[in-house]
Amino acid sequence: MEANLTSLTEPILDFLDALRAEKGASPHTIAAYRLDLDRMLEVLRESGLESWQQLSALHLMQLETHGAEKESPATHRRRLAALRSFLKYLKRHNLGPSCALPKSNLKRSAHLLPKWLPRQDLNALLESVAELDAKGLRDRALLELIYGCGLRVSEATEMELDWYISSSHVLRVLGKRSKTRLIPIPKETEVWLLRYLEAARPKLASASGQGKAVWMFLNDHGRQLQRQNVYKVVQNAAERAGIRTPVSPHTLRHSYAIHLLEGGADLRVVQELLGHESLETTQIYTQLETARVKAEYLKRHPRA
Repeated sequence: MEANLTSLTEPILDFLDALRAEKGASPHTIAAYRLDLDRMLEVLRESGLESWQQLSALHLMQLETHGAEKESPATHRRRLAALRSFLKYLKRHNLGPSCALPKSNLKRSAHLLPKWLPRQDLNALLESVAELDAKGLRDRALLELIYGCGLRVSEATEMELDWYISSSHVLRVLGKRSKTRLIPIPKETEVWLLRYLEAARPKLASASGQGKAVWMFLNDHGRQLQRQNVYKVVQNAAERAGIRTPVSPHTLRHSYAIHLLEGGADLRVVQELLGHESLETTQIYTQLETARVKAEYLKRHPRA
């Protein structure tokens, strides 16, 4: 018997609206939650469930274990986190089950630690953009800014032109939950940003024919650069630089954090620069640094 999906989907839509209105969640977060919760509905489709109040401990265990063998641990944890958030919302509104979601036994393992690039590889990636036409200047400035200011992809693509405060050499960034932070721009990063703004962006903006564009980074048609464009720019640069490990825009952000800590930056300063709400999120980078130091010790110390 197929479930009455309308009675199941309406609370999800209300939950997503609440995330957007009350928590200030970004469109990307909303889309990710929607995808994860829709997958939960697929599991329940044949169960005959008519409402979320009927959800049992058995249903919850099925939801928890579904896909565990095919998904990465990180993806599986994210999906369970979306489910828990949704169930908490249902409980607050007396719409959810009385049983609790069984706790996951999944734990963070070493291979799930953030990937980052050594300085030599990072420099090779940045310098791989050799064609300095309008598109090349944009790509170089984009890479420099993501790494030099530790930006998320969404923060780079949604940045507006006047968020660069040249008089103070800082960048205004709109992070998660619409929280604003100011980030100092490294001198070399600012050089590339100015080259892009002066020599390349006007040419890209003129291609749109839709008036003055407000976005900092524009695509070849003078419109807002999209997330998939940024991923492609990073991956092409990594390929040209001969970097064999997978590289994404977030790899540059992780590298920013690690290189700051290597240089002696205080952990709370790094937390503020990255826009992390919790210091615990930032502490993952100290684990990376500890692992690197241990590896060097084991490789080089005569008693290791």
